[in-house]
Amino acid sequence: MTSRRDIRIDAIRGVAVVLMVLDHALAFAEVRGWSSDWLALRWTVTRFSLPLFMISSGWLWSCRGSSGLQGLRVMVAAVVASVFCVMIGLNPIHILWSFLAARVFAYFIINYPVASLLVGFLQAWNVQHPGFDYQIGYVIGWLAVGVLVEGRSSLVASGDVLSSLKIPAAIGRFPLSVFVGHLAILAYVAVLVASNGGASGEAAAAVATPD
Repeated sequence: MTSRRDIRIDAIRGVAVVLMVLDHALAFAEVRGWSSDWLALRWTVTRFSLPLFMISSGWLWSCRGSSGLQGLRVMVAAVVASVFCVMIGLNPIHILWSFLAARVFAYFIINYPVASLLVGFLQAWNVQHPGFDYQIGYVIGWLAVGVLVEGRSSLVASGDVLSSLKIPAAIGRFPLSVFVGHLAILAYVAVLVASNGGASGEAAAAVATPD
C-alpha cells in the first residue's frame, strides 16, 4: 500500500462525480415532470458514473486500505445526502444501502477481489432486488474490479494523459464534498420551487375567488 496520491484515480473519480451530478440534476427534473431531450442521458451516458466511481474507489482501497475513520466520514456523508434526497424527491435507500454494503464487505473486497467480483455480478444478474435501481452486487463487483485494476495499473492511461483532465482531477480530490454539496444545492432549489409554486397557487386562488 502507498499513501502517494495517484492523479489517475483523481481524474477517473472526478469524471464519475461530474456524471453523477448530471444524473441527479436530470432525476430532479424528471421527478418534477420537466420535459427535456437531456433526460435520455440518464439511461445512457450517466449510467457510467457508478462503475467509474466504484472502480476508482476500489483502486484507492487497494493502494491505501479502508480505514475506520474514512468509513465513518463516508457514512455520515451518506446520511446527510439521504436527507437532501428526501427533500429533492429522490429515494435515499439506494445511497444508504450502497454505502453500507461497501463498508460491510470492504475487507472481503480488498482481500478476495475475484470472489467478490463473481458473487457481486452473479447477484446483480440473477438475484435482483426489485426495489433497487442499481443492485448491490454491482457496487461490490465494480469495487472488486478497482482492486484488481490497482495490480495492473500500468495498463491504465499514464498520469500525464489523465492529468490533462485538470477540472475532473480537481473535483476527484474532494468527492464527498461535491457529492453532498450538489445535493444540498438541488434541495435548496426544490424548496424554492415549492415555495414559488405555493405562492402562485395562492395568487391564482385569490384571483378566482370573487369578492
